[in-house]
Amino acid sequence: MKVTTLAFVGPRGAGKSTLGRLVAASLRLPFFDADEALALAVGMGASDYLRSRGEPEFRRVEERVSSELLRRDGVVVALGGGALLCEGVRALVAEPRVLCVFVHAPVLTLCDRIRGSDRPPLTSLPLQREIEVVLAARRPAYEAASVLSIDTSVGAPEELARTIVDFARGKFDVGATERR
Repeated sequence: MKVTTLAFVGPRGAGKSTLGRLVAASLRLPFFDADEALALAVGMGASDYLRSRGEPEFRRVEERVSSELLRRDGVVVALGGGALLCEGVRALVAEPRVLCVFVHAPVLTLCDRIRGSDRPPLTSLPLQREIEVVLAARRPAYEAASVLSIDTSVGAPEELARTIVDFARGKFDVGATERR
């Protein structure tokens, strides 16, 4: 079965949206950021929704929105960092038509990227420790779901996107639309 959907998973600040946009542009496919889609669905930013409604409600809506995006063919989707906590999302990402890319970076790089952002804390721990703990808990799911792993600290986003496009080229059903 040919791949019809690309999904990017990984921790906050890893570069899922940046790479997703570049890959989608190269493949001439629509790009969807699940956090942006969630914000449209609930009428407020994903961070604000998480703060105001709490994690269980956020995950419920995240699963619905992410699942809707992943059911589409011919799209590139950047999932939220915790989307794979949702069983339905894990099941969709595991489908043979979905090519899942694990986007990651070292903890200190992630700290630098998200420090000062509006992203709410996920724990009461200091930022670096929170990232270490959350990443340790989620990494097995990211790795199990993915067929390609990209460290965004070792190259320019355009180079990394090209690597992903090259990997996907023979697997992706709409690869003929790729821009050179």
